[in-house]
Amino acid sequence: MLGGWWLLHLIYGDQIWWLALLTSFAPLFFAPLLFFLPLTLFVRHAGYLIGQLFPLLLFIVTYGGLFLPKTPPPHQVEPPPLTVMTFNMQSGSRAARTAAVIQENDYPDIVALQETTPQIERLVRRAVGEHYPYSFLSIRWMGEASRHSAAIR
Repeated sequence: MLGGWWLLHLIYGDQIWWLALLTSFAPLFFAPLLFFLPLTLFVRHAGYLIGQLFPLLLFIVTYGGLFLPKTPPPHQVEPPPLTVMTFNMQSGSRAARTAAVIQENDYPDIVALQETTPQIERLVRRAVGEHYPYSFLSIRWMGEASRHSAAIR
């Protein structure tokens, strides 16, 4: 039965619904090995040992790679973190102070201006606009400035 499932799984994969259902329970097919394999130490019969080898080899071929230690991935340089800053302009932030805070925080990648007006946005853009080539003001009075074009939509 175990060999038949394995052969059908190699040929058809999960294309047949009942085979896909059997495959989802495949780890349970090997559960009897937990009981019968230790008995191999006590039962000294060649037929018993040979009968245990096929399911054991099939288990090792199917799931053995999961028990090996993971190889570390090749060294990858971590990209710098994306920094975001937001200001609610109607809560007392003014353009001059906003520009100063942006400069103090080393020009974050994305700056979001909430409840802003076109005038305030122009003042902020004039103060720090050379660092943010991508910016817009939406209908809902939300402004964004970004160093990256993908951040603005």
